[in-house]
Amino acid sequence: MKKCLTIFSTMILAISISTYDVQAKNSVNNNQNEILTADEILQDKKMQKEIEDYLVKELGENYKLKLEKNEKSVKNAQNLEKEFVTDEKGSTIYPDYFGGMYIDKDDQLVVQIVKSKLSASDTEKYSKLINDANKEYVQYSYRELKDIHDKVLNYFLNDNKLVNITGVSIDVLSNRVIVELKEKSEDTINVFRENIIDSALIEFEQGQNFEAVANLNPGASYGWCSFAYRARLSGRNGIVTAAHCVNSGQSLSFGTVKKWQRSGSIDAAWIETNSSNTPTNTLNSKPPFSNITTISTSVVTSFYPGQAVAKLGGATGFTVGSVTNGSYSGTVDGINHTNLVRANLVANHGDSGGIVIDQNAILGNNSYATAGVVTAKSNSNGTDMLFTKASQVNSIFGISRY
Repeated sequence: MKKCLTIFSTMILAISISTYDVQAKNSVNNNQNEILTADEILQDKKMQKEIEDYLVKELGENYKLKLEKNEKSVKNAQNLEKEFVTDEKGSTIYPDYFGGMYIDKDDQLVVQIVKSKLSASDTEKYSKLINDANKEYVQYSYRELKDIHDKVLNYFLNDNKLVNITGVSIDVLSNRVIVELKEKSEDTINVFRENIIDSALIEFEQGQNFEAVANLNPGASYGWCSFAYRARLSGRNGIVTAAHCVNSGQSLSFGTVKKWQRSGSIDAAWIETNSSNTPTNTLNSKPPFSNITTISTSVVTSFYPGQAVAKLGGATGFTVGSVTNGSYSGTVDGINHTNLVRANLVANHGDSGGIVIDQNAILGNNSYATAGVVTAKSNSNGTDMLFTKASQVNSIFGISRY
């Protein structure tokens, strides 16, 4: 169940907390035949100490164990999902007994089961896959939740006049469909139940006001936004940012907007760069929290509540957090979007178009997977952020990482 760089000019994000081997760095450099001096070694140790202090502050003393458990839980969730069959369109057909799954506060995968619908053969088939997960019994299956969700989503996208819905999503933790209303009251809830759908699977919440995190003042340069990641279309190089930062077909000093969409599941633009501007996967300078400055071409495709993620934007820099909903539909600046990711990440004006990465990859790898593009923040909650999935951008635009 898929639930659940910032750069000005051509800088791209990467983060790492892999163990730094001072002895190895003190060996002869085969390319330059150079030996590090004592001052350089001390500087490296200082950098590593700063990285360690940052991670302890953000994630706690046991940050390595925490991230290892989170990464294992994500892989377990992905493996379980692979066992589910798909229809002719490639959509997952969830078993009747499956309620959902999420990663809890202890970074342990929790698989929800509708006990009354679990057969002996089902138990035997998936016992090995869910052996490392905690099991939680729930009332409703994910299929039931999705059926109600899709009916509300259809109203949200195509009508939305009688009751002003601002968001709809499946919340696996509560085993309910969450409908966010612009004005939550007994009257509006009654109108919803009488005219749209009356279901015990729905819970109502006061809607959040999400706004794009860009300063589009008249005459402002592109420096008010951020870049996400480089991508290629038919052999041509370019870079991805948020659609609300630019206009379709717009000419910029470093390239031309050739792909643009601000609707449906994406808020993104692909800018074909000029020959004199070459996008890279490398930061312009070494960040204060990392020795590694590279992001990989791999793209995150699955998002689960509790999954660790991180973002880098031009306004608030690097922040860490986790996914709260892997498929959120809501309104951003009056535009309806579907299948965005909601996460508890700090963002502000100027972070739009910045990169979101899979935080788990900072455990020993030399680069980090691309997760998405910063889209919007909540007006009422400074750590409530939406981002567009990179996998959706690449698929819709026909672009690929390189």
